[in-house]
Amino acid sequence: GADSTEINPDCSDPVIDILPDQKKIEGLGGNMRLGGQDIDLAPGTLAHELFEKAQRIRMRFRHRYEVDPRYVFTLEKAGMVFSGKHPTQPIMQIMELPRGVHPYFIGTQAHPCLTSRPLHPQPMFVGLVAAALRLGKPAVKRGKAVGRLDMKFLYDGCPTLKLAAEWKPPAPRERKRGAGRAKDLAPMLSRMLGDLNLCSKEFKSRQYDGEVKGLSVVKPFIGVKCDMPADATVMRVEYKSNEGIALAEGINPFYSDIDAYHMAASVIDEGVRRAVSAGARLGRIAGLDNFCWPDPVLSEKTPDGLHKLAQLVRACKALYDLTTAYSVPCISGKDSCKNDSTRGGRKISIPPTLLFSTIAKIDDVRSVITPDFKRAGDLIYAIGMTRNELGASAFNRATGLGAGEGYVPQVFPAQALRTYRAMNRAAKLGMLRSSHTPCRGGLAVGLAMCAMGGGLGADLSLAPAPREPGLGDRELLFSESNSRFIVTVAPAQAGKLEKIFKGVPHARIGRVSASGKLVIRGTGNETIIAAGLEDMRKSFKKTLYGV
Repeated sequence: GADSTEINPDCSDPVIDILPDQKKIEGLGGNMRLGGQDIDLAPGTLAHELFEKAQRIRMRFRHRYEVDPRYVFTLEKAGMVFSGKHPTQPIMQIMELPRGVHPYFIGTQAHPCLTSRPLHPQPMFVGLVAAALRLGKPAVKRGKAVGRLDMKFLYDGCPTLKLAAEWKPPAPRERKRGAGRAKDLAPMLSRMLGDLNLCSKEFKSRQYDGEVKGLSVVKPFIGVKCDMPADATVMRVEYKSNEGIALAEGINPFYSDIDAYHMAASVIDEGVRRAVSAGARLGRIAGLDNFCWPDPVLSEKTPDGLHKLAQLVRACKALYDLTTAYSVPCISGKDSCKNDSTRGGRKISIPPTLLFSTIAKIDDVRSVITPDFKRAGDLIYAIGMTRNELGASAFNRATGLGAGEGYVPQVFPAQALRTYRAMNRAAKLGMLRSSHTPCRGGLAVGLAMCAMGGGLGADLSLAPAPREPGLGDRELLFSESNSRFIVTVAPAQAGKLEKIFKGVPHARIGRVSASGKLVIRGTGNETIIAAGLEDMRKSFKKTLYGV
């Protein structure tokens, strides 16, 4: 029967088949039909209407398979309309069904997302929204009729697949709080800055063009040497406008070793707070969820499918819990659930991973905030509670401890929202000279990034830092607790800042200096880290430099 040779190479009717010019280069990398291609539109079709009756358009492609031209006549005879074709080759590039059959059924080999922009959406996306609104019932919002979409089809319109799952959480092995107070943690900080998952990715990143139209305000790398990663990138939406868009993300698959729920919750919180750190307001943030998962279906090849599916279920529950708590709608996403490989007779599965990206409206790009320290003498504040949460942390990996050694970071949405609203108020008043949200590596790595970015030192004490009772210096420095920030303000603004953050865990922990050193004193007032900026920069950049 009819099939695709990508799925069934031996099918009798290969309606979908590999492009003829691709067959000769099977097995090579990059063997795809890539880039911009012209499309001739058939008059009177939906595609012709969407593109304002243009005879020829241009879209961007990335594919190897096509509708086999031998079946085009048969498909057209059955009612399918090929409304966009290559000008000189028998390649079907856009297909649709007549509107008498379906209100909006159109597909393309191209990738409309590659040519869609916030203020200039691709016509196919506009057409989809318009068709949905025509079918929807009107709703009234502030006296104005807007669209209402019936979501029933999402839940009842497609057959559902029922699978078995079983969740058995691992029992965490609690670290003894306050244990192992060290005199010198500078070597550990240096080691962590050079860790493959924390070190600089600048060398490879700069080999790609990240600046296409010159609209960026905050680039991926910031600071006096433009070599420290930003919490979020920010761009103008148009050349003559100060309105902008912030882009941020959160990812940390290591937490899935303990609980995929807290993995998902943590990366959602990370994506949101990175945007907040740059100046984005709550209520103006949307999310994109990208699941990358091992095979979660129980089978002979996947004997642990019950657990892997339970991990997926728990991650989805966290996705619902956190996005609804934060009022962050998921406007897009992608799922890939067969990421396994067999090598030498051994099955290798990726860790359950959720990449959560955020996109946020910035009212005025001139007010955005970056992580790098700005001026010697500024006061440094730690915002948010540090907990005994070293489970699956970068510190545990650096010290050879197992993932289950300690508790995985959790998210407490009510407290987080109070913190984020206070951050919004402080940002709106222009009080924050810098802002950074610590993630992997905790406060220690976060403070190092801020210092290296600004080319300025800092003199700090952990004694006043907000924390659970009984935490030692290691937990304070390296726990990866969520919903925290490191901010700096001018001394004259200290009183106002503390008033804004009343009811939110916060404390002044130090001052920016011109010493060129990051100096941190522990809870016992002894110096536990004294590291030069250039030494830290060398550790941070050398691991992947030249790779």
